[in-house]
Amino acid sequence: MKDTWRRITTSGIHESQDTVLKRNIVLTNSLALILLMLSLVLAMLILIYFGPVISCAMAASSVLLYSGVIMLNRAGHINAGRMLLAIGVPVWTLSTALVSKSFDLFIEEFEFFDTRLIILSSTVLPMVIFDIRERKRLWAGLFACFAILVLYDPIHNMFGVGYFQAGLSSLNYPFINIIGVLCWALITGSMYTLKYQILKHEQALEHNNHTLLAKNNELSSLYNEIEAQNEEILAQTEEIVEKRDQMQQAHTIIMMQKEQLQKENKNLQEELVENNVQLKQTNKELLRHVQELEQFSYTISHNLRGPVARLLGLTHLFEKEKVDNGNKEIILHIEDSAKKLDQTLKDLTKILELRRDLLEKREKVDLHDEMDRVKHMLAEKIEATNTEIREEIEIEKFYSIRGFIQSILFNLISNAIRYRSTERKPLITVSATTQEEHLVLMVSDNGLGIDMEKYGAKLFDMYKTFHEHAKGRGLGLYLVRMQIDLLGGNLKVESEPGVGTSFIINLPLKAF
Repeated sequence: MKDTWRRITTSGIHESQDTVLKRNIVLTNSLALILLMLSLVLAMLILIYFGPVISCAMAASSVLLYSGVIMLNRAGHINAGRMLLAIGVPVWTLSTALVSKSFDLFIEEFEFFDTRLIILSSTVLPMVIFDIRERKRLWAGLFACFAILVLYDPIHNMFGVGYFQAGLSSLNYPFINIIGVLCWALITGSMYTLKYQILKHEQALEHNNHTLLAKNNELSSLYNEIEAQNEEILAQTEEIVEKRDQMQQAHTIIMMQKEQLQKENKNLQEELVENNVQLKQTNKELLRHVQELEQFSYTISHNLRGPVARLLGLTHLFEKEKVDNGNKEIILHIEDSAKKLDQTLKDLTKILELRRDLLEKREKVDLHDEMDRVKHMLAEKIEATNTEIREEIEIEKFYSIRGFIQSILFNLISNAIRYRSTERKPLITVSATTQEEHLVLMVSDNGLGIDMEKYGAKLFDMYKTFHEHAKGRGLGLYLVRMQIDLLGGNLKVESEPGVGTSFIINLPLKAF
């Protein structure tokens, strides 16, 4: 395709021609080929939209005009080919307008503007394919476009298909001729100024080429001087040989220093090995202390659960109706404190269990299945609040800890329902995509939102809540953050009060 284009656009070019003429030939062939293809496209579009009308045939037959331009250039009649392109386009466009209107039963108003616009656009062609020094040909092409624009309506009237003859009645229509002439003057003036500037730059470039040629001669003289200097350099070879011997001596000294450095490096490696052994021993000690702390935490939580449960049971055995008001209030306070202590122990147990869950086997997790489970667990809340949950999940299955993923979804969706806005229907969107070997899981809502400047630093602290009217212990987000950290991921929050909140979770897929 590229070779065919090159062969067509370079038709008529010979080595004896100057650079400016070669360029104009390539431009003429290129424009003719482009207009040829556009005419075929236009004919096809007219056929599709209007059927086999006369304007379709006229558009297709214009291919002969553009082919003639290329053939004239190929035969060596370069000036004739360029004049045919410059004058042929507006003349053929006017002919097409006259023929199509003559055969149309109903002439529409836009038909007096579309071909006039093409004729106006063809003003550019002479300015492109003729050099500014070819004044006669340049102005002949420009005058042809100007004359056709001015005589557009008189010619139409001559053939009985004028604007008012067609039954159209806009009183402002004659003003289009003034606009056309002004546009022609604008295009001509702009293009002429551009061509004049290009000519000036080309003349300056030619002057620079002569200057470079003179510089080249100077460089030739310098080259001869350099040759003389080379002979002098050869005479200095003996001195260089002597310096080479000195460098060999220096190399011997360097080798000795290298051996010494290797010995010191070996000593350093031995020290590193010893330090590594000490670090491993320290790591074992730290691991043992961590295990002891975890065992202590489990012991505390389990040993306290029994007494707290018994304390709650004892408060239930009290016959509150038989106790005076003062003692009854004390008993109620004891019961409330015991319930809070029991809930705290449950929360502590849940946090400690996360470390054990991390050792569970990674398995294939289906996000659709996990979403179904979470929606089933929250079915009553979803139905009671008329909450809409949308799923935009592009990655369905991946390897992870199923309990962590389910807990993350449950806590984020339940929080979105709890902190919903009463001014609009609750909407929660859950999306999952992959990005650079990461799972990007996002849970967004249109709820109350969070003031990130005020609460952002405390958002994931344990037992922190930021909306007084909604019931919550402030543990859910703490667990979400902890589970994401254990999976090696990170969490970002975007929120605006009164608009909603988005939790964006990145989990590394390689880790799965």
